[in-house]
Amino acid sequence: MTRTGLTAEARHGRAATLPALQYFRAVAAILVVLYHAACVFGPGGYQPVQSWEAMFLFGHAGVELFFALSGFIICWIHYDRIGAVGEVPSYIRKRLVRIYPPVALVVIAWAALSFAAGMPMRPIEYLVP
Repeated sequence: MTRTGLTAEARHGRAATLPALQYFRAVAAILVVLYHAACVFGPGGYQPVQSWEAMFLFGHAGVELFFALSGFIICWIHYDRIGAVGEVPSYIRKRLVRIYPPVALVVIAWAALSFAAGMPMRPIEYLVP
């Protein structure tokens, strides 16, 4: 429900969520993960040695697809709130609360593991995500 008392689906005659695009976005994210996994764990790194490794080379395109779909989905879901008073600060606060805690946990875990392995971070690594 929104300030008009109607759901986005009732007002615009369209679905409030787009499950098919959400699944497509998940496929794009998986492509990126597989690309990096093949590059890290493959014998040739970013240069494929085996013919099957070449199928992961297009995985970087998943990043562009993921962000394009994400932008469209965000606009679609928040369409009825665009321009509402106080919506921008609320939106930014929700994104920060959702994104930064997991990022902080990963950075802390990575730093702890690096330190435990005897590979202390260089000063530039504190700033590079």
